[in-house]
Amino acid sequence: MDNMNDDVIYPLDISSLNRYFIQLISCGDDYQFQEIIKTFLPILIRSIEVQTDDFRKKAVEVFIHINKRVKARSEIQVPVRSLLEIFTTSTQCSPFASNFSIMYIKMGFMRLKPDYQIELIPLLFQSLTNRSTSHQELLMGLIVYALQYVKIIPNTNENIIKYGLTDQPIIRNLFLNFLLNIILLPYKFEESKPRNTTKTTQRTYVEPSQAPVDEVLFSTMDDAPSKEAEVFKQPYPCMNEQLYNRITEAIQTDDLNQVEKLKVAILKFLNGNIYSENDIIFHFVLATADSRYSVVLAAEHDIKRLTVAVDWNSMQHIQSLFEFFLGTSKTIKQQNEDLIRNPSNTRIRLKLYPYLLKSRTASTIFPHAIQVLYESLFGNSTNVRIKYFSLQFAQNMIQNAELNSLVGVSKLILHALEKILNTETNKTHDASRLRSLTYVLIGKLSYRVPKLFSDDIRLTQQFFEALKIEDNECCLNIQEALTMLAYSQKDASVSSKHILQQLLTQQVIPSSSSESQTIDYPQCRQAAVSYVMNVFPSNDCTSRFILLTACSDKNEDIRSLARRNLFNEQDNNYPDFQLLLKLILTNVQKNSSLDRQILIYHPQTYQEMIYYLHRCLIRQSFNGEKITPLWKYEEQLLYVFNIAKQNTIIWYNYIQFLLDFVLIIHDCLSTYFLFEAIIIGYNLNDNKLIELFNDNISSFRQLCLFSTRDDTRRYSSLLYAYVLSKNQTNLLAIDELIKIIQNINQRFEQREASIIAFGYICSHLKQSNEYLNNGKNLFLKIFFDNQNEYILSILISIGQLARMNCFNNDDELNIKNFIEKIQIKLKTINETNRIKEKAIQTLGFLAVCYRKQSQNIIDILTQSL
Repeated sequence: MDNMNDDVIYPLDISSLNRYFIQLISCGDDYQFQEIIKTFLPILIRSIEVQTDDFRKKAVEVFIHINKRVKARSEIQVPVRSLLEIFTTSTQCSPFASNFSIMYIKMGFMRLKPDYQIELIPLLFQSLTNRSTSHQELLMGLIVYALQYVKIIPNTNENIIKYGLTDQPIIRNLFLNFLLNIILLPYKFEESKPRNTTKTTQRTYVEPSQAPVDEVLFSTMDDAPSKEAEVFKQPYPCMNEQLYNRITEAIQTDDLNQVEKLKVAILKFLNGNIYSENDIIFHFVLATADSRYSVVLAAEHDIKRLTVAVDWNSMQHIQSLFEFFLGTSKTIKQQNEDLIRNPSNTRIRLKLYPYLLKSRTASTIFPHAIQVLYESLFGNSTNVRIKYFSLQFAQNMIQNAELNSLVGVSKLILHALEKILNTETNKTHDASRLRSLTYVLIGKLSYRVPKLFSDDIRLTQQFFEALKIEDNECCLNIQEALTMLAYSQKDASVSSKHILQQLLTQQVIPSSSSESQTIDYPQCRQAAVSYVMNVFPSNDCTSRFILLTACSDKNEDIRSLARRNLFNEQDNNYPDFQLLLKLILTNVQKNSSLDRQILIYHPQTYQEMIYYLHRCLIRQSFNGEKITPLWKYEEQLLYVFNIAKQNTIIWYNYIQFLLDFVLIIHDCLSTYFLFEAIIIGYNLNDNKLIELFNDNISSFRQLCLFSTRDDTRRYSSLLYAYVLSKNQTNLLAIDELIKIIQNINQRFEQREASIIAFGYICSHLKQSNEYLNNGKNLFLKIFFDNQNEYILSILISIGQLARMNCFNNDDELNIKNFIEKIQIKLKTINETNRIKEKAIQTLGFLAVCYRKQSQNIIDILTQSL
């Protein structure tokens, strides 16, 4: 039998074929059969190429017998190396011979020992060139099967020479792509899943220049899911059914555990630094999404090292990310059906998203970035984590995209974000996180594309309503979004701003409904105050009215925020005094009571309105040139007088507005502003104003005699004295003041106020007036009687008399004694600094009025320094 084997000569003829066929049939054991086909089978396959059809028919009978014998006996070895050499060296091999060669290579390779399989890997690589796709995939399947026995020593040149295919880039890419497809092989097929029956057209790639982005996307988007559902087969993620069948046929196994081992072997092989990180990065990324722990563990062992070395802004990787995520039908213009990849599933998308987020450039590639956003938010393969990733991806789009590109897709982004707010309405923590980030993204989008939001008050209203129902963390994000949204509405139309003012007024000013009284929404009011500050200019009356109302808010932060914006010293732009006063008077809210008397506004708001109106008045008079404290401006009253003269009705309302507040709340500055307004009012010579003052003399008296605060009592005394001095019919009131001063049993506040008021009245009387003489004697008597509790008011009155030059030669002795006693008080340590300051001021007035005592007074003042 051995001699027959040695006589096999190429090419075989029909007689030789029959003779060898008889020998194969008559073989007594497997070893003889194996030895015959070891030489005979390669020559037979080579002979098929040059022989006739009759020879080939006979050869087919021989092949059938060999197949039956080999398949029945797993111990029989096939001459794989010889067949591979034929398959590799014979480039003109006929299809008939190629098919039989590959068939026996496939049949015999699995029977070889692992070491022998490893030896044949380089030969298998060589045989891949210029072969059909089916033959290439089958040979690569054999290589993959052998890889599980290969022990790779990292960073060795031998591995690169042996397996790197450095001189065959096309074959290298083909092999790596085949390895990637094996890694993508699923372990089970999802038979059914509920699916919307809404008809959708096949999504094809459209160049941005050929069709608008929104038309492309909206034509494929299911906005209103159908209630009907059908059962369908879940497509193979990142593959298609044809590709799946080809790969499973190539690796010759349907054992899921064997598939798992092959995947682990591929990852270990790729980890040997044979190929560059850019070539193998997606093998590891996709392997981390595998459902078997051993595969994930092998991939994650080196994924960090690989991702650091990869530039995720490379268009090569960005295109791959989009292809795996969306599928090739949406990313590649034209492609063969067997190369189409389906969109990825939930597990794979969770692993792809971190790298999409790392890539700044990926978020600027339209329309693919928009497709990723919509697929993640509203597609079938999604969950809460993917939705959260997609919102982060949308944030990258908003931040990184060029403005022109972003404007083109801004409506699509806004549509998606609004849809999230309308659909994710559950009270769960995950839904709240999605809504929180969505609010912020809308705010950031409005900041970059303000024209899209400038007249959209609907969103602003929706945000304020959300502040009432969302949790605290979400409310903080809404407030941040409103701050950015306010920026976009600075240039809103007049009608839109009017609607916005009404909305903000509703948020800040409490409604009279029972619900608003029982439920407090401080976050709404604070957001509204911030919105007013950012949207409206500082000279806008309605917005300033909203801030003034917020000055009485229950929340300290809101109050301070409103006051800080109203009384900004660096801002010289204030509303018109008359327009603001008219607005305040027309928006009266009679809901604040104090001591059974009704104020039209809350006391704190009322007070801030008075202060702000006064500031508007001064800024309007001097165009913001004065930076000194606004209540130290006696020289400015002439300019204010000119404003009041233009409209006496407004001035009448202003005085009445001040009077209503001061009579209830004895505020120092408000009393002074009232005094100032009354001085101007008298000079206007308006009968209605004079009648108002005369009708309220009793009110002025009450304010003077019953004020408990020292500073308020001083100004109210001046006010009362001024009004009394303007009318000669008020003698009874002056007599009352004298009686109060003389009555030592009278309350301290009333006596002190009467002293100050009477002193100012006397200072405006003529020298011959008996009230002036009585006043001087009365004040000096109290002073010399050492009634120390009234020393301050006495000094004020005497100083006023001296300032108005009311003392004459008859008073010289008393003045001299007065000066000596003042000198003693200045030297003692028992007197307060306030009294000493007032005493020095009074001496100064006396030094001007009485030149004879001026040198003495100067010496006293010099010693007191």
